Amino acid sequence: MADRDRSSTTEDWLETSGAWNALRRLGLLASDSAAVALARSACYAGIRLIAAAASGSSILSAVSSFGRALAPGSLDDGVAARAVLFLLHSGRRALSSLARWSAACWNASLAAVAARRCSARFRRLGSSPAAGSSATVGLLTRLAGAAAREPAAFALGGFLGILPFAPTLVVAAFAAVLAPVMLSAASMRAQGGHLRVPRGASDIAAAFLGVSVVVAAVASPSGSSVIPALVLWAGYAAIFSASSSLEPSDRALRIVAGALAAGAVLACVVGLFQYIRGTETPGSWIDATVFESVKTRVYSTFDNPNVFAEYLSFALPLALALALGGGRASFLLLLPCILAMSACLLLTYSRGGWAAGAVGVAAVLAAKDRRLTALALVAVLLVAPALPQSIRSRAVTAITLADSSARYRLTIWKSALRMAADYWPSGIGPGPTPFSQVYPAYEIAGTPAAHTHNLYLQVLVEMGLPGLLSFLWLLGCFASETLRGIRPGSLVPAGLAGAIFGQMVHGWIDNIWYSPKIVFIFWATLGLALAACRKRRPT
Repeated sequence: MADRDRSSTTEDWLETSGAWNALRRLGLLASDSAAVALARSACYAGIRLIAAAASGSSILSAVSSFGRALAPGSLDDGVAARAVLFLLHSGRRALSSLARWSAACWNASLAAVAARRCSARFRRLGSSPAAGSSATVGLLTRLAGAAAREPAAFALGGFLGILPFAPTLVVAAFAAVLAPVMLSAASMRAQGGHLRVPRGASDIAAAFLGVSVVVAAVASPSGSSVIPALVLWAGYAAIFSASSSLEPSDRALRIVAGALAAGAVLACVVGLFQYIRGTETPGSWIDATVFESVKTRVYSTFDNPNVFAEYLSFALPLALALALGGGRASFLLLLPCILAMSACLLLTYSRGGWAAGAVGVAAVLAAKDRRLTALALVAVLLVAPALPQSIRSRAVTAITLADSSARYRLTIWKSALRMAADYWPSGIGPGPTPFSQVYPAYEIAGTPAAHTHNLYLQVLVEMGLPGLLSFLWLLGCFASETLRGIRPGSLVPAGLAGAIFGQMVHGWIDNIWYSPKIVFIFWATLGLALAACRKRRPT
């Protein structure tokens, strides 16, 4: 009798949970009756089976109330909690085993052996009087030694360095497979054989955001068309969890920052060539009635000058941090790179990119010496009159809203708010496809759009109110941890944090997550900044 009552209560719980609606929306079930029957039997039997396998754990009694909260009156004695804990512990053991295996594979691999032998060989060459260029030998020695000692940093740095030139599918595959395995292995070795268990507020906020993405994908009116976006989000989660699990050394941070800066310099060469050549700017990228003198907006290997500006606003603060944090030779070497990045950033004519770059640079200068921030502001005011008229007029319209792009964005924001009012519980789903299918029903005055041109509105539309709240929670945790963890002189961590803060400013006037490449850089930078600040937080 008790089993029958429990089964009946479980049926009520499953019927009110909406699980079968999600399955039927994906086309997996044909009718309501079949969906209810399958959801009832499979979910209840699965939870009971997993809970039985985890019944020997000694910590389950402490979370039995959580299990009753998940399924009031139906899964007594914390059955649901036992199931969840068992899955979490099993996943952690699997990840730890994978990390040990990947670490062993790396140490035994030909690449690691070659790196160690090259490092020893270059050291012998550097100490030999007959050696050629001592500077070249020293550089090769440091590179080979760093590759052997910091494989995770080289993996992440290589990922960020090739990103402007690799297809999106290659970037996603690298992030989802190679980088997480190597970063997890390095994290395990750094912490005595144990992976860092996510336990901070930022980890919880990121987990809630991930759940919001999955719920939005399941509830999306676009059905299976959200699967490509869901796969990309799996790659974002992999690169964030891997980079945030590190305990990066100063050398590892310099490797990652240097690789990103090197890739940016190569991208800037392409951008400057476009400007010298006079590549024609499409009419949709500029209001010709206001900016008649603007003929070329550089975009390098990216599809849009705004996207290129987003990329440069990540790289510029890190290049400046390396220049100010090294010796005189490093400063002289990186100064032309910084000037090239600054020139390309200006030539994108992206006002949001200018603001983001300024925020990142200000963060690095403040970490070096707060007086440098005031000096930089004075220098900008002195140099501004000498800038071309096209750049000055473009900057002024950011305040006056005189060009058509400002009015265009305001119209799209109104349409996006109308969409959010109808889809606020779970959103329309991640990716460009749901937006392109749903937006036409809400557009005002026939104004087409591929996205909302506002990061926060885009998150609200795609993932609903729970997704936006989770994202804002994550940003609040990030701000709190970085402000407490960055100490004076920590230039690369300040550059990482400044780049993220700059993106948050840019996000108010554009959807900085439109390009998957930028989203990969965002989550890698966010995770690495959190890891660096946790390591340096005063106790």
